Amino acid sequence: MSTYQPRFPLPKLRSRRSHLVPFAIGLLLLFGQTNLTRAISLRQIVTVDTDNVCAQLSLALDAAGNPVISYLDAVNEDLKLLRCNDHRCSGNDESIQIVDSLDNVGWHSSLGLDAADNPVISYVDRSNLALKLVHCNDHSCSGNDESIQTLDRAGFVGEFASLRLDRAGYPVISYADTTNGDLKLIHCNDPNCSGDDESIQRIDSEGTVGAYSSLQLDANGYPVISYFDQTNFDLKLAHCNDVNCAGNDESIQTVDSTDEVGAFTSLILDQAGHPVISFYDTTNSALKLAHCNDTDCRGNDESIQTVDSSGAVGGHSSLALNAAGHPIISYLDAGNGDL
Repeated sequence: MSTYQPRFPLPKLRSRRSHLVPFAIGLLLLFGQTNLTRAISLRQIVTVDTDNVCAQLSLALDAAGNPVISYLDAVNEDLKLLRCNDHRCSGNDESIQIVDSLDNVGWHSSLGLDAADNPVISYVDRSNLALKLVHCNDHSCSGNDESIQTLDRAGFVGEFASLRLDRAGYPVISYADTTNGDLKLIHCNDPNCSGDDESIQRIDSEGTVGAYSSLQLDANGYPVISYFDQTNFDLKLAHCNDVNCAGNDESIQTVDSTDEVGAFTSLILDQAGHPVISFYDTTNSALKLAHCNDTDCRGNDESIQTVDSSGAVGGHSSLALNAAGHPIISYLDAGNGDL
């Protein structure tokens, strides 16, 4: 494992309150420092897997603050998991496991950690065009004895999946039905999604929708999903009125329809439960942010701002809120090849 230290000294943040924030790019980990109110400055880059791997990955921090990453091994078409045993993944002694190697698997992974810090991962099986889920029975997914289930195989499904665990630890996943161009949601009735009796609902089927979905659960456990309307090139939001999004009576709103917008969404709920969404403006090659003033983004009066328009920026955004509720966004500068 190699470590890259920045060539030039980085400016120190004025605040004494600083936090290391990991970002995963390919299978490099970038560690930055933020005082929770200002921008992130680069501190360290660590190579954690030297094999030829893909950037379709998902990162979470365990209870100790150590990075856990699910990702695609593009050469062998496998789902892999990296579990670091320290905050910076240093020491060249991290756990790397092949979680699923059956067929062409591991695409569009989305990772959560259960109450025991064991990984739960949704991902696409491209050989069978299906959505799958693995629930590991240990921290590192070792032993080749994990629970692996196929959740949905009706057409080509599972791309752009976003996973959350409900209060009982049961997986909830939003994803695209590529065959029909729809947004779907599955809510499992057990931690492993076993039994082939999970709730699967079609949430939005108006045009071609469902790509770049990002899922959160509100205070009631009801799903809130931001996603891309590819037919109209709009940003949309669905807020369900039950835990399964059943009944075909969910709130579906167009959040931004200015120009061609809505790809690469990342959704967070603020303390009031109002959606905050970072997304890409394709027309202007810019990063935008919407902060709704109600839980459903109704009324066409939301705050929508262009955050960065300095070149081809804004793709692959990832959003968090600091302690004051202010957005912190990582995103791609495609023009310069920078984060």
